Amino acid sequence: MSLNLNTVYSHFLPIESIIPDKKEIMRYMGQKGEASPEIITLIETNIKNTLSKASPKGAFVIQNLNFDKGKIKIGESIFESENLSKNLLGCDKAIVFTLTLGADADRAIQSGKASSPLESLIISAIFTDVIEKYADIFTGELQREFLKSNEYLKPRFSPGYGDFKLENQPMFIKATDSTKRCGVSLTDSLMLTPSKSITGVIGISKSKRCNKNEKCENCEKTDCSFRKNKEVASND
Repeated sequence: MSLNLNTVYSHFLPIESIIPDKKEIMRYMGQKGEASPEIITLIETNIKNTLSKASPKGAFVIQNLNFDKGKIKIGESIFESENLSKNLLGCDKAIVFTLTLGADADRAIQSGKASSPLESLIISAIFTDVIEKYADIFTGELQREFLKSNEYLKPRFSPGYGDFKLENQPMFIKATDSTKRCGVSLTDSLMLTPSKSITGVIGISKSKRCNKNEKCENCEKTDCSFRKNKEVASND
């Protein structure tokens, strides 16, 4: 696969390629300690019943990246964020992406509410785990491609991390043509719809140095229950 600058590409992934992690699902549910057998059974049942509702797809574009007077220019978009600047240090190109599980995932969450708030919470947590795993698989595929030219990817960074504000979301939607490519748009409050969607930027560097927990290290929300590196949180 040859990737060109400023060309928007579509991306698709069979849902069978994603294996949900029950421990991660419980983390996204806010579950602390051991879950009851009943909750474990509900999680397993809903994984079987709802996974087919997810349709992983997305769009991405590779653009030049420049730093100028404290601002970051990626393609034609200009961002101001110290956390993003730190993440992209040493990069001269970046991947801008939008990924989603599609509208049927949202409908499955809403249908779960008819059974119980708990079931809806479980289904939502399952899809949160699935979209995160999709993003990891997507990043891994691109890393293998860029390794061919001895280039390395930085951790993905999304609006909402640290001081990288949600007000930047429209630039991601525009750059990836995501409404047309994969059906993702924004609400008036700048939330992505379908809800199980992710936008973000991945820096491309000639340097191999990479910290897999960097996106949490650069985020100011040290009390976030989704934070993966608790030692980072306690040492901030």
